[in-house]
Amino acid sequence: MITPRTLITSQMTGSMKRWDDRFGKPRLTWHGMEQRYKTALANLGLNPVGTFQGGAVINSAGDIIQG
Repeated sequence: MITPRTLITSQMTGSMKRWDDRFGKPRLTWHGMEQRYKTALANLGLNPVGTFQGGAVINSAGDIIQG
């Protein structure tokens, strides 16, 4: 039986890009969304260089710092 806890766990954890909701409709997991956004950023010509906490340095106009 699929419970709400199982559905949330399926969406929030793991390395699968998609999971099927209780109606059988494929949904993106958080991992899938992150991969999609990383690909979109790369296609825009933006270059993630690190985090604020890690002391990232911006060297060119396309560099971005991740939170």
